Order: sequence, then C-alpha cells, then structure tokens
Amino acid sequence: MWKTRAALLMAAALVLPGPVWGDEHPGMDDFYARTRGRHEGFTGCLIGLCDGQRLLQLLVGGQVANPSTDALQPALAEGVRLGADAGLRGGYQVVRARGFADLLWVNATGERITEYVAQATGFFTTAAPGAVGLHGQADVQLAARTELEPDDLAEFVARPYTVLDVEGELAPVGVMVDKEAFLALPLGYAHRVRWDGLDGQEIETRRTLSGALALRAFQKQIRHHYQLEALRVTRLDWAVPAGKAHAWKGQLGYQHLSPDLPGVQLWLLFGWAWVDGLTDDHGFITRVGADVDFRTVEGLPNLPAEASLHFDRDWALDRRDLRFRAVARWRAFLATTAWAAWRVGAGYEWVSVGSQGTLHAFVPEVAWRPFSGLGFEVGLRVRVRARSGPAAETLPDGERLQLNLDWLL
Repeated sequence: MWKTRAALLMAAALVLPGPVWGDEHPGMDDFYARTRGRHEGFTGCLIGLCDGQRLLQLLVGGQVANPSTDALQPALAEGVRLGADAGLRGGYQVVRARGFADLLWVNATGERITEYVAQATGFFTTAAPGAVGLHGQADVQLAARTELEPDDLAEFVARPYTVLDVEGELAPVGVMVDKEAFLALPLGYAHRVRWDGLDGQEIETRRTLSGALALRAFQKQIRHHYQLEALRVTRLDWAVPAGKAHAWKGQLGYQHLSPDLPGVQLWLLFGWAWVDGLTDDHGFITRVGADVDFRTVEGLPNLPAEASLHFDRDWALDRRDLRFRAVARWRAFLATTAWAAWRVGAGYEWVSVGSQGTLHAFVPEVAWRPFSGLGFEVGLRVRVRARSGPAAETLPDGERLQLNLDWLL
C-alpha cells in the first residue's frame, strides 16, 4: 500500500543494496500484495538463522553517495545501513517483524538524508486449505523518508514525509471448487496517516474498505496463496487540508497467475474507477505484468537471469487542489549472475501524470560478493533521472551515484 518507492522492499533490502520502498495501488492490490512475501527467507540463507521455522538476520553496511534531493545539490555524503528481520512460522501461519535504516550525512551542508521503515505482519488460518474456516492477516508499517522518488511524483508528494499504514483482512473460506482452488470472501480495512516531514503537520488521512468474491489456492505446497478475483469492490475516503474526496473502484482478475509455470509470476488485473474530488471523473484502471526467473522456467536452459515488466494505470489525488488525475507507469528490470560472484542489472521507470508531467529514471547496478557464504557484498548503482512538465519540478533530474558495502549476518 505505501506509495514511496526507493529500491527494495524490506525483505530484499536485507540482501541487496538500496533503500526501502512501499507501494500503493488502491483497489488493485490492497489486502494482498503487501504480505505476499511473508514466508520468504525462512530457508536458504547464507548465514544467520533460517531453519524453516525460525528466521533471524541482521544487516550492517556502509555507503558513500552523491545524493540529489529537492533541498540539496549533488555533494559527497557518507552513511550507514542497518537492518533486522525476525520471524516464526508453522505451516501456513507466520508472524514477522523487520526494520531498516538508511542514513547519509552530506559533508558540505551537514544535512542528513534518511530512510526508516518498520513493519510487523502476520497470517493465520483456522483450517487446512480447502476446508471451511477463516483466514486472517494484518500488517502495520511505519516509514519516514527525506529523499523523493518517482513514485512520489505519481502521488503528488513534493516534500519529505512520515507515513503510517495499518491494514487487516478476514476471509471466510469455503469448499473446494477444483482440486486446489476454494471459495473465499476476503473483507478488508486499511487506514493511512501521512505527516509532513519538515513541520510535522498531518497532510493526509485515508481509509479503505474492500470486499471480494474470489478463488484462492495454495498450489504445489506454496505457503502464500494465489487468488482469482471474480469481483472486488473498494471504497476509499481521503481527508486532506484542501478538503475531502472519495473513490469507488471495481475490478476483476488474477492476483498472481501461472503457478504451474515454475519461475513465472503474472498479474492480470482490470477495473474501473469512479472518483469524486473537486470534480467527478471516471476511467479505466489496470495492473498487468510479469516476473520471470529464467533459472527455473521449464523448457528453457538454466539461464542465470531474472527479468520483470509491469504496467499500471490508476487515479491519484492531488492534495493541493483536490483533483484526481490519471497516472500511468512502466517499470522494467533485468539482472544476471552469469559471472561467478558478480550480479549485474538495470532498471527503468517511466511515470506519466496526465498532462502534468513525465519522469524517467534509469538505474544500472552491479554487485560483487567476494567471499561466497560469508554474506559480504559490494554494490554500485547509478540513478539517472530526466523530467518534463510542471508536475516533475519537485523531483530533481541528474544522477545519483551510490556505493555500498554490506554484511548480512
């Protein structure tokens, strides 16, 4: 649900260099995507504790960068990266908590550039998959950031901020429809509060109610579920300094597809939104995309590469004038580990806010793990951004160079 995206979600941030991110797609991924990775990392860690039932890992790192923000010109900065991830699970049930801090001090100005995030999540079920019972999940995230990213443009955020997100879902589940899928009625509530990071003033409150008729499946012994939504209806209400606004959204489609294709994950979500701010409007919304791990795709040689491509279209509220505007985004990523201890990749993001402006971001990166199994990683990334139109004026263009030395233990 969070809309501040830097480089990686907390789980990935404990492995790869980069700040944390959050993502908001009201009516498209609410009550589903944010806790999907709750079982990741319980096995296969290099060092640390991950015996299948328990998880405990720490991240300690240093970084050097030439940051560029809305308040600073590029200048040399040094800092640290700290993270922790702990969890317990049994069967499909899990509780997990994690936190991350990314801090930079700019030598020339004495300013600090920071990213903080804390998350607690849990999932429980009263019956085995396919038996009548109840699923429940809850998630709480608190984050603060001073450096803006392309996703902030898509949400008309122009200043540093702190955000609190709380969401919960109860889903009565019924009988099997086929050998793995069973009926579910997921019902959810979410609450967000955002504060200005400079003066601490509350700048947004958002409440979300959502209900769906869906088919769920825990296929091939996976511990997270796939979900086909025959219909989802979502109601959103905003309270911002400029006034109040609301939206209705209807959708259908797959919240992840293709469990029978190892290494492939697909999103196929389509819907329509009716928005009411200063003026009424309506329009098409969608999320389509794919993540592919070529190392495990059947029918292909074992290629040491991963790729993703996503397109989203939704409506975002401009808090300054209480108007909704259509926002479209493309995101692509490709990485390979073909060269022994090296990982090389590049990402691209394109954000268009109606006629208000467009932002392009290109991020190549390379990482080196010189001591296999010891958890050390040296990462180098360059972010190049270009902008056009008035909505992009608050996000600087130019480049940002960052070097990380991380130790996962």
